[in-house]
Amino acid sequence: MLRHAITPARGGGGRSRRTAATAPRSLVSVATLVALVLSALAFGALPAQAEPEAKPKVALLAADEASWIADVQDKLVGTGGFSAVDAFPVQGCSLPTPTLAQLEQYDALLVWNDCNFREPDALGDVLADYGRA
Repeated sequence: MLRHAITPARGGGGRSRRTAATAPRSLVSVATLVALVLSALAFGALPAQAEPEAKPKVALLAADEASWIADVQDKLVGTGGFSAVDAFPVQGCSLPTPTLAQLEQYDALLVWNDCNFREPDALGDVLADYGRA
């Protein structure tokens, strides 16, 4: 089964480092994340499901504020286009990096950060393994 990890592009348009206390989260950035997942579905980047009623499962791997992760999760759930949208915080003192076995349960991954990943090398390795699986 083909699987896809979707990561928003970082470049000249990326937002600067700000804390929640200094600036509110841009709705554009949340909308961009949601649009990435939905466009992957619309243009066939995600595998076709065997049953017309089957909906893909998505995992969110985010190094971000908990409330912002929840915001993205709520927006994806609100589309009704997914059977599951599960969040895995991967920053600071969060739980360890998810294993390949955990991620293989998902049809797509949405990965982003607004702070440092807790274990960037381990996360990169498991994402590479996921892409090859």
